[in-house]
Amino acid sequence: MSQAWVEHYATALRDYLSGSGEAALQRAHELGRQALKDGVGVLDVVARHHENIGRILRGEESRLGQRKT
Repeated sequence: MSQAWVEHYATALRDYLSGSGEAALQRAHELGRQALKDGVGVLDVVARHHENIGRILRGEESRLGQRKT
């Protein structure tokens, strides 16, 4: 799995969660197809997804904490 793929996936996930809807889903679909073509396993993709969700949530928690102070 290339670093470029990881970065593109992270961007597509953030875009989807921020409301980009179908465009971000389409990019994620194409990234998934590319991963399969490159021989990347489903567990590798799930691991990257999990890492990205964790980063996003930690970022949200940090921003929420900053608002309270």
